[in-house]
Amino acid sequence: TTVLINVYADSVVLGWEGVTDKEGESLEYSRENVVKLLTDLPDLLEQIKEYSEDSDSFNAATHGGVAETLGNI
Repeated sequence: TTVLINVYADSVVLGWEGVTDKEGESLEYSRENVVKLLTDLPDLLEQIKEYSEDSDSFNAATHGGVAETLGNI
C-alpha cells in the first residue's frame, strides 16, 4: 500500500481545494500531505483508486475534449 500511496501522490492526486485536517484547519496541498491523508484514510485511497480506474471518469465531456484531442476515445 505504501508504494500505491506514493504513486498516487506523484501522479494521481495533483491538487485539491477545501481539504481540512481533524481540527478543521485548512490543509494545503503538498505531496507530503497527500501521503499523510491517504495513509490516515485508507477508505479515501480506495475511493480515489476506484474513481481513477473507471473509464467513464475520463470521457471527453468530463475533460473538455482533452481525451478526444489526444485520440483516447
